[in-house]
Amino acid sequence: MEELSTRMEETTAKVAALIACMDSFSPSLPPADSHCSSPSQMIFTTSIEDFGPPKRLQSTSTFTPPNPGLHGLASSMSPELLDEFYRLLREVPPVSTGSSYPPYAPYSEQDPAQLNIPNNYQSISCIPAYRGTSFEELRVQDYAQGWNIGFGQSAPVTTGSSYPPYAPYFEYYQSISCTPAYCGTSFEELRVQDYAQGRKIADAFVRTAAFGGVQDPHAEPRISYSSDNSNNEAWIRHRLIDSKEPILFVGESENRSLPVALAIMRESWDGIWASSLHKEETQKLPALLAVAQRQSQMNTGFSDRRKKSSPWKSVQEMRNKLSELTNALDSKSHEEIEARLSLVVDATRLKTSIQRMRNIWFQCPWISPTTTAKLLESFISSAATIQQSGDAIFLGLTTHTKYRDAYDLENLKKVARSLGYEIFVDEWFIRHAIDAGYKHKSVKDIDIHMYLIDHHQTFVLVKREHSEHTSMKEQISSQRKELEAQLDELELHLRDLRTRLSLAGMT
Repeated sequence: MEELSTRMEETTAKVAALIACMDSFSPSLPPADSHCSSPSQMIFTTSIEDFGPPKRLQSTSTFTPPNPGLHGLASSMSPELLDEFYRLLREVPPVSTGSSYPPYAPYSEQDPAQLNIPNNYQSISCIPAYRGTSFEELRVQDYAQGWNIGFGQSAPVTTGSSYPPYAPYFEYYQSISCTPAYCGTSFEELRVQDYAQGRKIADAFVRTAAFGGVQDPHAEPRISYSSDNSNNEAWIRHRLIDSKEPILFVGESENRSLPVALAIMRESWDGIWASSLHKEETQKLPALLAVAQRQSQMNTGFSDRRKKSSPWKSVQEMRNKLSELTNALDSKSHEEIEARLSLVVDATRLKTSIQRMRNIWFQCPWISPTTTAKLLESFISSAATIQQSGDAIFLGLTTHTKYRDAYDLENLKKVARSLGYEIFVDEWFIRHAIDAGYKHKSVKDIDIHMYLIDHHQTFVLVKREHSEHTSMKEQISSQRKELEAQLDELELHLRDLRTRLSLAGMT
């Protein structure tokens, strides 16, 4: 009986210590569209003991070291309590922000080893965000990301771990963990988040839902978007142009000028569908290309145009490439593409026409000043029924106040967010589309294209699965309440045992 009492006292102390640790835990949560679908996917294949406990080296730097996060919490636990803590972590769903940190803001500081190239860090010691951190801590994170010693190549980065093929800066890092985007989070905390998203040690090319993880040179890269628009040009270009993701244009006029402009930028008709709202418009590829060429020349020659693009390639070169491809098609392929561009789809009842579409674009939707807002709300609600996490809606809207006020943008944003969409605004794509031959067509067939040529924005809505994910804090709070109830019960049993021991001693 005394032995049982001792064991219960030890158990009670452990539970109390665990609750105390949970009180101090403040995680950063990864995106809700994580591929980790169940708590069981958080099981660790390696623990921090495999590398030895992380140790902080002495440093004279004035830079603030990363947030202690899970590393600080775990390092203060006994091995038994640490096991219990990780067991608890495995019982909660994946966290909801992961490595989705603000895009990297370049430093003006230079690498001492490469003074002639600003922002080209060749060693982790010269990155300001990591001067207060030991190499052992960095090494733990490298291993968690799948980057073993001597493994991997330098790659340009703009947004943490995305490793896109295109980058406007000159930052080069030997591992994901060296990027300053992670400076506010401990390496062990990021490691837990990576595991929650399914990225395991020795699985070097598993892509996460947030950024795509480490890039396999033979795999399709993934680029993140950001709420401050700093990386959205690369995100849209990669999604709609480089990757040629499938896209359906709804509510198109008979000229189909925006789908054709996208085809020119893609140098391909692949993955493009276009539809009218009501009546069928039969399309012919040679005619569409001829109209786009004339309109492109008019758009670029318009002297009063203020907002222009900085093309990555000559529009003429892209159009010639598409024309060559089109001319080389056989009659069956011509008919198939023309059929894809001649659809009729009710944008407010998408489920009756298609099962799913990853990207849906509605350019300059309009009925009347009093009904357009309702059209937009119905369209977004309809799209939400056929889209999944990561899918996107593109709304091409004019910024001219004569039309913008009719959109009721505040209600539009409210509806979109209630349906699980995140929103950002882009002006990059439409400028390139105008260069490629886009022409606005009004409902009343009045030519107001040049009037609106500088007044276009694209509202991009990206769907998240937020409704199925609860934050880690909420889950830990729930676990904490259960543990407190267990602790109360243990204390009652402990008091009962002590009473019995006392009575036994008296007899």
